[in-house]
Amino acid sequence: MTIPDVGPNREILRHWHKGLTCEQIAVRVSLSRKTVLNRINKLRKGYGAEVVPYRKSNYIKDSKKKLS
Repeated sequence: MTIPDVGPNREILRHWHKGLTCEQIAVRVSLSRKTVLNRINKLRKGYGAEVVPYRKSNYIKDSKKKLS
């Protein structure tokens, strides 16, 4: 299955598969980070997680640390 070459969709996915963040991709395709994220999510919804894989978050929850 191929992604239609509509706007920068293919380029966004190429960078996504290389492991770049939404912010890094946004700089390369001259879009905002939020627009890149929205396009990735829309492509994932249309083509599935096998074509547009999910990534693990960089956020690490430390349950032992409590704010006093």
